[in-house]
Amino acid sequence: MSEREAGTRAARDVDPPAIPYAAVRDVVAALRIANLAGRASASAHTVAQAMSATELGALQRYWPNLRPADAVRAALDLAVTAGDVTISARPRGHPLFVHPEAVQRLGTILGLAPSAPRRQRTRALVLEAARALGRAVRFCDIISYRDDSGWAAGLDRAAIGRDIQSLCLAGDIVAVREVLGGGVDGQYFYLPEEHAPGAAIELPVPLGPSTWLEHVLVAFQRCWEAECAEASSDQRRPRPISTGILRARLLEETELPQARDEQLVPNALIQLAKASLPRVRIACVRAGSHFALWAPAHVPDEALDVGRAFASDAARVVEAAQRAMERLHVPAVGRHEVTAEIARDPALRPNGASSVAALLADASKEMIAAGTGSRRRRVTAVLQGVGCVAGEAHYTTRAGTTSTTSTGRAGDPAAAERALVHAYRYVDFLRLQDRWRQRHAMTQVQCASESLSAAASVGRLRAIRQGIAQLQTATAEFRADLAPHVRRVQREIEDIEGEAAAVSHECERHLGRLLIDARRLRAWTPALESAVARGVLESTGVTTETGPLSGTDRGEATLTTEEVFAMVRTRGYARALRATSATELVPLLSHRIARLDNVEYAGWRQQASEYHFERTDAMLFAAIEWGGGTAVLFAQIARQELGQLRDPRFIRAGLSHARFDGRMASAAALAFLPGDPETDDCLAQIALHDPDAGYGALPCGPTERPTDRGGVADRACARRRAAP
Repeated sequence: MSEREAGTRAARDVDPPAIPYAAVRDVVAALRIANLAGRASASAHTVAQAMSATELGALQRYWPNLRPADAVRAALDLAVTAGDVTISARPRGHPLFVHPEAVQRLGTILGLAPSAPRRQRTRALVLEAARALGRAVRFCDIISYRDDSGWAAGLDRAAIGRDIQSLCLAGDIVAVREVLGGGVDGQYFYLPEEHAPGAAIELPVPLGPSTWLEHVLVAFQRCWEAECAEASSDQRRPRPISTGILRARLLEETELPQARDEQLVPNALIQLAKASLPRVRIACVRAGSHFALWAPAHVPDEALDVGRAFASDAARVVEAAQRAMERLHVPAVGRHEVTAEIARDPALRPNGASSVAALLADASKEMIAAGTGSRRRRVTAVLQGVGCVAGEAHYTTRAGTTSTTSTGRAGDPAAAERALVHAYRYVDFLRLQDRWRQRHAMTQVQCASESLSAAASVGRLRAIRQGIAQLQTATAEFRADLAPHVRRVQREIEDIEGEAAAVSHECERHLGRLLIDARRLRAWTPALESAVARGVLESTGVTTETGPLSGTDRGEATLTTEEVFAMVRTRGYARALRATSATELVPLLSHRIARLDNVEYAGWRQQASEYHFERTDAMLFAAIEWGGGTAVLFAQIARQELGQLRDPRFIRAGLSHARFDGRMASAAALAFLPGDPETDDCLAQIALHDPDAGYGALPCGPTERPTDRGGVADRACARRRAAP
């Protein structure tokens, strides 16, 4: 409150001065004139305007500290106390005064006797409200005029509404324009019959937007006109309007708070489409899409360019994913395929700053934010995440694609379910294909023939052959249940099987020579000979080519992501320092440490990790990354000797090798394999009875005796005891 207003209120609230009633009578007379001139109750400011300067000067002699309007109000308050004037209403805290004689005179002027019917009084109220405002009036205007006038204060709001409807049916009042979204303020603009369009004294009808829905409709019409002008210049058909474009124009042209809410704009368009006379409609862009595009209700689909119109960036990437699935004839695609499809059509390029991977992940979310920190399930899921291949997520649409022969009619739940099953199986096949490529089987065969121990070379080749056998079993299953539905899989299976046959032939070519060399070793046991003859290795000693290890073998052959995460964070691995959870570590180390599928993984990473790290490979990685010079040397020797072999029987046979470097390579490899009593005994025996423990290879100091140095086997035993 300002200082002047405070002083005015204080001066008015003090005891009224002793003034002659003649001064108050002049104010009451001016009130009567103001009531009759405006045909309504009047405020103190209106009464002050009806008084002459002489009368105001005489009145201010009694309240010298008040403004003229405040002095008039003080005099009217005295008249109200005396009963000569009544207060009809207090809009926004400011009283409106009415003279009793003016109320009677207004009734006479309007032709309303005290016993006139309510319906006739309502018509007079609408007539006077329209004349006072000089235009057509809504229900809210009529109620506001009733509150400001004294003679119609007794009319009830609900009764006025019923009477207006009855008068419209009788023709005494005309509804000249419908108001969209008027609500309780009125759905129509009204005019009395004598002022309706075509009458002698016609009053104007407001044509500008009056409500939120009308503002949205006007903005939509401007967007459509701009799109038609652009389409005409580009010599193409106009495209439907998205809610994003409409909201941007509302924010640019208006200051309405509703435009800042993203949900109110599509809600307004839905109301406009469901009106008694629809103004807009949803354009039929593409079947099964939940992204709405809008067009005027009178424009047919044939007049629209719906092929290159998209409601948002999410709609663009979903369309790109669908086109990629149809072009490649596959039931699921990843980020790279979607990006390649976007490069084919510039209309699919996202306009925002979000990446393609982020847009795909957002479109596949089943739970979305519902405000106030809560989440709700998405009504229509556009994309379905079906798994990851080499750290890249793959997605499919629920409706399937034309590449599956079991798609059936659109909207068939059974067909959609079958398409989803094919997508999951296709991702399993991609994982198999990725594992096969990561093995580099032909390179492994060539490296196996160069191992220092012939027994280790035989074991490595046998492990490769076993992996190929498992691969062939898996490809046979995919050929039976997936190839008939996804045409591309058949060609890729043939390529994999051709490569596997070439690797198997190369293994057989080297095995004959290496078996002769391996049988010369004294540690070549009958059990090992029998295993080689059968061509089958135990699963405990082989890192399989396909699928996870069995539950009994998982604890010894693998490390969980949490264990590896703790190891690399403790050692200060630079690439892992930015990782905040074990799940983020998987893509960082996926190319450094071999991974195996986790049998406990059921599609939810918070319950179980999707992969486990292979234990021996993780130990070799740790030794090479953080070990000293000797540890790095032995780890590199062990990696060269082992390859993918994890069966210690073939490595123990190398401890009897005639050459020192062969025995050293076998001992170094055993240090990184899971321990067992038989291996420990062999290492202890070779440490005690090795004829050449490597003294010549390790220089002695001037005060150091050779017997104090220990051999390679002693180092291997110590390293096995210190290993996690």
